[in-house]
Amino acid sequence: MMKVHEAANLFPMITGEAWDRFVADIKEHGQREPIIVHDGAILDGRNRAKACAELGIEPIYREWSGSGSITAWVLSTNLHRRHLDASQLAMVAARALPLFEREARERQVAAGGDRRSVSANLREAVEAKGKATEAAAATVNVSPRLVEHAAKVLRQKKDAT
Repeated sequence: MMKVHEAANLFPMITGEAWDRFVADIKEHGQREPIIVHDGAILDGRNRAKACAELGIEPIYREWSGSGSITAWVLSTNLHRRHLDASQLAMVAARALPLFEREARERQVAAGGDRRSVSANLREAVEAKGKATEAAAATVNVSPRLVEHAAKVLRQKKDAT
């Protein structure tokens, strides 16, 4: 199977009976939606790719034609298909935070950033983190405070392991 973009991993794979029904549907009806890829990695369609491989079907791919934030696109594409409550949405947004932050840094470098003083760069990093939290929260339609709380839970979980 093709490599998977880290933004696609923000959502869990289908498992159990839902997986069995999904594979059966593709077996009966074929792959109805293409797998969306960018730079050789799956952005959307990991489950479809896995089901096609399991069934021995050649997958249908389409290159991502979007612009802007890949992370926001992956979230937007998947949120309407998932039945998640506010706390689950906040956890998805918290997992997306590092991706939003990286995209913000990449935009800064592309715009010729890093020429200022250390204090200016630190101030901008703090602002970017806040903007990333706001962007993640807005994308999944929860409050930034809920995303901050979920991010704290993830950090505590990571520190415990």
